Amino acid sequence: MTTPLTQRSARRMLRRSRSVWAAAAVLVAAVATGFVVFETVRFALGLPAWVAGPRTIIDTVAGGTPVGVAIGAVALVFGVVCLWGAVSPGRAGRRLSGDERAPLVVDDAVLAGSLSRSAARTAGVAPDQVRTHVARRRADIEVTPSSGFPVAADEVARAGSAGIASLELTPRVRTRARVTGQGALS
Repeated sequence: MTTPLTQRSARRMLRRSRSVWAAAAVLVAAVATGFVVFETVRFALGLPAWVAGPRTIIDTVAGGTPVGVAIGAVALVFGVVCLWGAVSPGRAGRRLSGDERAPLVVDDAVLAGSLSRSAARTAGVAPDQVRTHVARRRADIEVTPSSGFPVAADEVARAGSAGIASLELTPRVRTRARVTGQGALS
């Protein structure tokens, strides 16, 4: 039984956080505001401007000078980049496993390690002779056989598919196995 709470929780665990974009925007706004406040306080105390006084800042930004246009262009580009980062789909390397009680999230690196161990056992090779790469909907297993000992790629692919099928992952992952042409000394 999936409830709206478990669905929201699973979605939150599967998506990448947008906090970096929010932190970048807040940091830039804080630095700009701090600079303006610093210069305004210096002006109010009758001290000379450190970089530019409040009147100069307003005239530069609002006056349409080349420096003001450049500042506006930089602010516009930064704003568009932050907006793009906030609304673009972010996908972390994780998958949802089929469990009714609670959302169970499997990281792609953990899945790749599990497939590598399973492939090494099936092929009868050392674990460092297997490399696995998990992409969006496919897992590529590459086995380097020990010299003189053949490895059947279809058996390795079947073992990987059986392991993945038992997890009931969303999105589904297809496995593909490849045996390298050159063997390794064991």
